[in-house]
Amino acid sequence: MRLDPPQPVSLDEPDSVQVLRRITQTLSRSTHSDYAIDDRLDFIALFSPYKKENQLPSCCAEICGRDPARMKYQTGEKPLGFLRAPSHRNNAPHIFSSWKISKGDEGDTVQAECTPLPKRRHFLARNVLSKSTESRTDDAGSRQTLEIPIQDCTVDHLPFRYAQFSLFIPVILQHLEVVMVADKLRTTILQNLAVVDTQHICIAIVAPSAGWITDYQRYEFIGDTVLKFVVSHQLFFQHENWHEGYLSERKSRIVSNQRLAKGALSKGLDQYIITEPLKARKWHTTLISETKLDSCSKRNLSMKVVADVVEALIGAAYIGSGTSSAREYIHTFLPEVDAWTPRLIRHPPFDGSNATTMILKAESIVGYRFRNKILLVEALTHPSCDRDVQMESYQRLEFLGDAVLDMLVMSLMTTHQHATELAQGQMTLIRAALVNSNFLGFLCLDFSVEEGTVAVVEQSGGGFATRKDTFSMSMWSLLRHSNASIAKAQVACVERYKSLRAEIKHSLSEGASCLWLHLTRLNPDKFFSDMVESLIGAIFVDSGGSLAECHRFIDRIGLSPYMSRVLTGTVDISHPKTALEHLTGFKTVTYNVQLEEIPVDGEEQRYRCTVSVDGMKVANVTECLSTDEAIIAGASAARKNLEFKL
Repeated sequence: MRLDPPQPVSLDEPDSVQVLRRITQTLSRSTHSDYAIDDRLDFIALFSPYKKENQLPSCCAEICGRDPARMKYQTGEKPLGFLRAPSHRNNAPHIFSSWKISKGDEGDTVQAECTPLPKRRHFLARNVLSKSTESRTDDAGSRQTLEIPIQDCTVDHLPFRYAQFSLFIPVILQHLEVVMVADKLRTTILQNLAVVDTQHICIAIVAPSAGWITDYQRYEFIGDTVLKFVVSHQLFFQHENWHEGYLSERKSRIVSNQRLAKGALSKGLDQYIITEPLKARKWHTTLISETKLDSCSKRNLSMKVVADVVEALIGAAYIGSGTSSAREYIHTFLPEVDAWTPRLIRHPPFDGSNATTMILKAESIVGYRFRNKILLVEALTHPSCDRDVQMESYQRLEFLGDAVLDMLVMSLMTTHQHATELAQGQMTLIRAALVNSNFLGFLCLDFSVEEGTVAVVEQSGGGFATRKDTFSMSMWSLLRHSNASIAKAQVACVERYKSLRAEIKHSLSEGASCLWLHLTRLNPDKFFSDMVESLIGAIFVDSGGSLAECHRFIDRIGLSPYMSRVLTGTVDISHPKTALEHLTGFKTVTYNVQLEEIPVDGEEQRYRCTVSVDGMKVANVTECLSTDEAIIAGASAARKNLEFKL
C-alpha cells in the first residue's frame, strides 16, 4: 500500500455519502451473524464496488437485502450470496453447496446443503493454516456439511465475491493506519532528515506485540549496531586522553534504553508506535462517533519498546540511505551525537628510515601499510608493557575495533550474495558465533606468514643501505608485553592450539555445526582476541575511517570466508545450551559441574558435568579443562542422546 498525493474529490449526488455508508454497512455485516446489529452508519472509511457515482444507488439496491431461498430454488438459480437460517447460530453466514431433494408421501422435501464460513479472520498472522491438504481447500468436503430446510433459509443479495472481499477490510484498514502513521512521522519529526522510504518506516514503528506481518526487531538489531559504532567512533576522537574504561562507561550511558527513550519522548515519538494487535474476530468498522479526539493522550509504553523503535528507525535510515543518513537520525533523538563524521587524526609524514624491522614484519602480516606507525605499535601493546606519554596500550583501539567489527559483520549479513532478510534472532546467533573472544582468539593464533620478505633500511658508512629480510611469523607473536605470566599463557595456549588446530580447521571449512566445543577447549586468553580488535581499530583510524580496509583484514585472517559459509545456511550456529533448551521445550535442564579430583602440582584441573532433564540424567562428560567446557560438552552430549532417542 502507498499514499499518493491527496486530491479533492467532489460528489455530485447529494445522497452519495449515505449510499456509500449503506453499502459499507452491508459489506461489514456480510460475514457476521445477526446476533448484535449496529445501525450506526458514520464510518470513517467507506467501501463500495468500483462504480460510477450515478450507478451507486442501483448498485446499493442490488446488493442490499435478502431473499427467501425458495425463490432461488423455484427459478433454478444458484444462490450467489450466503445462506442464513435463524436456527443456525442466529443467521450466521453459510456457503451454498447444492440442493438436496428427498421424496416423501406428502411431497418432496428440499434442503440446502451448505458449509459454515471458515473461522479464519486474521490474515496477517503467520502459520495459521493447517499443513494438511484438506484443510487448505475451499471445497465443502473439507468442513462440516449442514442440511437446512429450504423454508428456513434466506439468501443474501450481496455476491459471495464481495462478501469474501469484506473479510479483508480489517487488514486493509490496518495497513492504511500503519502507512498513514508512518507518513505522518516522516513529515513531522523526520521531515528535515534524509528521505527514507515510508515502507522502511512502517516496519520500524511496529512492535512485535502488534502481530503484524513484520515488526521492528530486524531493523532494531541493525540500528543498535550502527548506533554503537557511531557513538564509539565519536567518543574515540572526541576524547583522545580517555582510557577504555571511561569510553565504555560514556558509551553505555548514551546508548542505554533510558537515554534513547528520553530522546524519543522529547520528540513525541511515542504517538507513532504501533503496539495494539488486530483483533480480527471482534473487529468492527471504526465509527467517527467512537474516535477519540484527544490523540495526544499519554500512552503506557515500556521504555524498552520506545528505545527499540529509535534503534529501528536508525536501522531503517541505514538500510535506506546508508551511514550518513543514520547519523542524522541518531542526532535527532540524541543531540549529543554529531550528525557528521568526527574529525580524523592527521597522519605524520611517512619516513621509511624510521620503521623498525618489527614494524615492517607486522605490516606484512597484517596486510596493511600504516601511514602512522605509532597506531600499529599501539595496537600490539599490552597494558603490561612499559610505555610513555607518546604511547598507549591497545585498549582504546580495541574499544573502537569492537564496534567496527560488529559493523562489518552486520553489513555482511545485509549485503552478502547469500544473505536473505535474516530475522533478528538469526542475526544475533551469527554475530555471537563470529565475534566471540574464543573464535577471534583462534584466528589470531592461526594466522601467520610462512614466508614473508621485507626491505630493511640500515645505516652503512656515510649513508643508508637496503637489504631483504625473509621471515616466518605468527600474528600472536607480535604482542608487546612485559609480563612473564603472559609469555607462559601464550606458550600453554599455543600447545592447545596445535592439538586442536586440525579439528577446528576441518570444522571451519567443511563442518556442519559451529565449533563451540572445540573453541571452548582451546580457551584462548583474552589478549589474543583483543589484538584482533585493536588491529581493526588501528586500520580504521589510519585509513581515515575506511570500512573497506577493515574488511580486507578480516577477510585475510579468515573471518569473512567462514561467515560466507554460515550465510549459506549450511552451518548450525546455535549454541549447544540453546539447542538443548529448544529440544527439551519447557522441561527443566540442570548442569551439575564438579572437580574430578584435586590436581597434583603441575597438573591441570579436570571437570565433569552431569546433565539432567526434569531430574532424569541424560548425559555425563568427564576430562574437561574448564567449567565452560564441561557445560558445553554436557549440553552437546545431552542433545545427541535425546535426538538419538527421538
